[in-house]
Amino acid sequence: MGIKLEGFVELTNKLNKSISEVFDTVEDALLDCGNDLQQEAQDLTPVDTGALRGSAFTETESGSNPSVIVGFDEEYAIYVHENLEAHHPVGQAKFLEQPLNENKDKYVDYIGKKVDDLLNK
Repeated sequence: MGIKLEGFVELTNKLNKSISEVFDTVEDALLDCGNDLQQEAQDLTPVDTGALRGSAFTETESGSNPSVIVGFDEEYAIYVHENLEAHHPVGQAKFLEQPLNENKDKYVDYIGKKVDDLLNK
């Protein structure tokens, strides 16, 4: 009696991918998504002097739990973002939250595809 393992070589090759390669791929994909989100958010950011829109940033955090941070540096950003009562001739409240909610599934799919592409090289 015997057991035949098929696909073992392919599985071993996939498992041998460097963890750092996977983390680098995830980090790069997160940065791509963050940059896309930043652009979407800036397009919706209210404009008075342009300082708020110009303070947008995207940065990655490396490590065992890679992440991306998209935000605005102006100290009043949170107040403009959360004030649903304010009328803005250009832009709107929830200028960061709305595009994140609209695109989160696209971002998850994008990151998953990048990792899948790496593992199937």
